[in-house]
Amino acid sequence: MKRFVILLLSLYACVAAQAQERVVSALAGLVTRAEGEVLYHCHEKEDGVGPLRAGVQLHDGDLVFTAAGGSVTWALNPGSYMTASGDSLVRVYATELDGMHFDVERGELALVVRSLENGAALVVHPPPGPMTVRKAGRYLFRVEEDGETEVAVSEGELRYQEKGKEVGLKKGRKVNFRRPGKGVEHEQ
Repeated sequence: MKRFVILLLSLYACVAAQAQERVVSALAGLVTRAEGEVLYHCHEKEDGVGPLRAGVQLHDGDLVFTAAGGSVTWALNPGSYMTASGDSLVRVYATELDGMHFDVERGELALVVRSLENGAALVVHPPPGPMTVRKAGRYLFRVEEDGETEVAVSEGELRYQEKGKEVGLKKGRKVNFRRPGKGVEHEQ
């Protein structure tokens, strides 16, 4: 009988742990990992910048800064996440799953998107303009301090506007946006 009770308690603990792992947030932006120096300015606080740690929920209007060697990862939707590498500045515009929007002003963002189901939408806005992720995949946005930007799609598809026309960037392609007046360079 004692073994049976211990077995039942063990089973209950496993089921409870699995149930906690399945909790899904209705918002993007839950920080899952922060390494090195990672700071943020919460839109609700007027007293400045503080450290950003795992477990913090980012909100619309927050700013995220990573120092050299720092990185931070936050959830987008179930199974999807975004990582900002060292020397990055990211503005959080919208965390609602049906309209996620993040601006990368400098640095590098890597995205792993498992799905965009049930009306989920994701926009990443580097200096050239907003880019809409259309399909599950892997994406990289790299923005230099002078505004030159490289966007690469290793899997998936995204769309952006160029000269008033919607352009698609698909799997295995990348595009380099030069400073204003320098043009756009498409590569395979």
